[in-house]
Parts: sequence; structure tokens; C-alpha cells
Amino acid sequence: MLEITAYEWDTSHEDKKIIQVFRVNADGYLETKSLSENKWDIINKEYLYTRDVR
Repeated sequence: MLEITAYEWDTSHEDKKIIQVFRVNADGYLETKSLSENKWDIINKEYLYTRDVR
């Protein structure tokens, strides 16, 4: 599984805030995490084939 977290820094670059979290689940679907709830939503059902990743 792969998980990517995107952050936004404040203007002083001292504090960061999570703005988006993505992951590829075990089925190969791309999901995004709801920041207000602890749940994942599928945003793409195209399979990702590891043989195509370099």
C-alpha cells in the first residue's frame, strides 16, 4: 500500500497542516481520506499495474 500526505505551511514556515491524504488500497484503487472523519473514499477505480511503474 502507498500513502501520500500533502501539507500546507504557514507563512512563517513553522507550522504545517495536512490538506489532503491519498492512498492506493490493496485492490489498486486510489482513495482519499476525509479529514473531518476517519474514513476513506474511493476516487478512482482504475487499477494500477505494478508492471507499468518504473
